[in-house]
Amino acid sequence: MTELHNRLRTLVDYWIDHNQEHEEEMRQWAGKAAPLGPQVSEALQMAAAKLAEATTSLKRARDALHEAPHQPG
Repeated sequence: MTELHNRLRTLVDYWIDHNQEHEEEMRQWAGKAAPLGPQVSEALQMAAAKLAEATTSLKRARDALHEAPHQPG
């Protein structure tokens, strides 16, 4: 594997974990924010959903990296 390939695999795995943590935290805060009005809670839920979408894309990138041809170097 190339240095670039290794680095990207490490970064993508990190970004997936990081996004999932933030998504979970946003959903928790969306629930806590409910007394402040639906706009706050809904906006936080929407942000969490967008993070989930980004995580799905990152997982596709991770899968592609695993399938990518390995070049020496």
